[in-house]
Order: sequence, then C-alpha cells, then structure tokens
Amino acid sequence: MSLSESVRDLQVALNTIVNLEKELNDKKLIDDVKVAVQTAKKVVSDATGGALHRLTGSTPSINAVKQLVESIPDALSFKNEEDQLPIQSAVWDKNAVKYVPILAKVGIKLEVSGRGMRGGLLVPYPKGKHNKSTLQVIVNIRSSSDPIPHDTAYLDVMKELRKDKLLLKKDIKDHNLLCWSSSPYSKMPYS
Repeated sequence: MSLSESVRDLQVALNTIVNLEKELNDKKLIDDVKVAVQTAKKVVSDATGGALHRLTGSTPSINAVKQLVESIPDALSFKNEEDQLPIQSAVWDKNAVKYVPILAKVGIKLEVSGRGMRGGLLVPYPKGKHNKSTLQVIVNIRSSSDPIPHDTAYLDVMKELRKDKLLLKKDIKDHNLLCWSSSPYSKMPYS
C-alpha cells in the first residue's frame, strides 16, 4: 500500500469517528483516538525533523523545504544524535547550507530555541569546544580540499541572510564574525 493510500484510509477512518462522535457516545474510543492522533503527529514531526537533518543527501527544492517546515513546524526543533537542530546540521555541507535562510525564517516565527535566537542562527553548537553559534560556523567553515573555496554557497547564504535582515551589520561586532571568518582554522582544510 502506498503512502497516499495509507493516509487516505486513515483520513476516512478518522473522519468517520469525528462525524459519529456524538452518536457513538463512547468517551474511551474518542480518548484513545486522540492519543493515537497525538502519537502519529509526534512521529510525523520527528520523521520530518530527521529528514531535515538529511538535506545534504536528498537536496529537495527550497520551496519544498519551505512547505514542509511551514506545515510541520515542530520538525525545526528536532535534534539529531549530535544534539543539533536541523539548521545547525545544514551548515556543514555546501549542498545543504542553501536551506539555512528558509529554516531560519520559519524558525523565527516559531521562536526555535527561544525568542531572539533568529530561528537557530544564534544557538551555540551543543558539543563545540569554542561555543560557536550557527552564524559563526557559517563564516568559519572551511573546505576539505581547498582552503579558498571556488564555489559561493556560503557567501550566497550570507547574502540571503543579509537581504532578509537575518544577518545584521551589528552582528559583525556582536558575534565576532570577522574574527571567526579570518581565524587560522577557517583557512586550513580538514581531512
């Protein structure tokens, strides 16, 4: 059975129960279905959060990611095995970093990691030794093969964040972005 068939069957069953709720007059049935729906919602949210951590491999369109996080916003707070948010895991790959602006924009509306954290951009990395924020990691990232990257994926993200007012001029000083972008580690390739 395909996903769409499974969802359609579930919708029919749930709609039937909702339409007959008063006539059935069975509190236990309604309570059990509420628990099942809440459990299913959590499973879908967590599965979607897991998918957001795998954007590197799946590379959907930015619009698809936008629709996904707007429809299943709790997925933005799903942490992976390294205790990272999806926005944090997206920064580590030049193919996934393009999703950072949309994850931040929707994350701001939902106050991911709290008010003022810009949707996760200002959240420190959970296991980092320098307590760098996601924004600092973006400017500090380096290439595994070339210390001077030839593509502009990270620069493009910074421009997009600036255009959307998610990167502010005062961030350069407040978050030491110049220092992080010019540190010896940002110029050295990792293996």
